[in-house]
Amino acid sequence: MKTIFLSLFILIISSNILSEEIPDVTIKVYGMETTSFDYIFKLRQDSQFARIELDCQSFFNGLNFYSGEKMVHSITLGSVECENLFFSIENKKNGILCLNVSFESNKFSIGAEKTCSL
Repeated sequence: MKTIFLSLFILIISSNILSEEIPDVTIKVYGMETTSFDYIFKLRQDSQFARIELDCQSFFNGLNFYSGEKMVHSITLGSVECENLFFSIENKKNGILCLNVSFESNKFSIGAEKTCSL
């Protein structure tokens, strides 16, 4: 019986350790530009996407990824997440913010410039 509990415990712990999120894409963000909308910002960035917008104005806030004029991916954000991402980019004046994005899990994380690997 102890062996079964121990095996289950190890299985649960190892699955949590192995589930470390590997980002689909890592993006160097240099800042933001205003758009014709008050709370939608175009990210100045270096990635495979023609345009990335931080949308804190629409009913569903999000980080929208475009290829040409077509949106190809979107990460849904809560209003607090949107605001925090805005201030993280805004406060990174003259520096680079590293945005790690996983489209499958609809998540992102922010890292320092040294964590960016393009």
